[in-house]
Amino acid sequence: MSDAGAVLIFTSALILFTWLRIQRKTTDQKQLAKAIMIAIAWPMLLIGLGNSGALADFSQSPPPFMPFMISLIFVSIYLTFSKYGTQIIKEVSLANLVLFQSFRILAELAIVLGVHEGIVPSQMSMEGYNFDIITGISALVLGLYLRKRENRKLVYCFNIVGLLLLAVVMFIAMTSMPTSIRLFMTEPSNVWVTHSPFILLPGILVVAALSTHLLIFRKLSCD
Repeated sequence: MSDAGAVLIFTSALILFTWLRIQRKTTDQKQLAKAIMIAIAWPMLLIGLGNSGALADFSQSPPPFMPFMISLIFVSIYLTFSKYGTQIIKEVSLANLVLFQSFRILAELAIVLGVHEGIVPSQMSMEGYNFDIITGISALVLGLYLRKRENRKLVYCFNIVGLLLLAVVMFIAMTSMPTSIRLFMTEPSNVWVTHSPFILLPGILVVAALSTHLLIFRKLSCD
């Protein structure tokens, strides 16, 4: 297994473990059982899709990966406004929600490793046009700061900038694929995320990043 794949598996497991730990503290046994089933079934589904090659066919228009990415956005919205999301904003502090986004440091590490392994186009990393590492580092610093002093304006700024940087990364990813909308001709093209275990990057890490941004906005509007 590549180093990039190992980092993605570790980060995905860390995200799912954190989510289950929150659910264990905030939900009843029935809802916790459902959360455990989701935490097991979702990565298995992603790995199965990656191994099947179903998302790697770019001869179709649109290619299967496009609706897959759109579905991930809806999954993120569902998680945010579901009973799981409601429990999170009730029980998890704003500081810890921000701090959680520091997992994006590991995501950027995986992408850089992938570039050096020759499977990821350079523009998708911090060596190119991906500046999402800023979100990860600022989440770590701001999250620790918020444990001592509340500053809602800083959180708003962090969340807006982080969401924009995530959108930029997604735009670069989609326009680096071998499709009619390709803008970045650097090789290799962005097909690595259609295979296992790299599919965990959009399937878990992107979903976690987007969901947490939305949860922070919910938390700010409710407090």
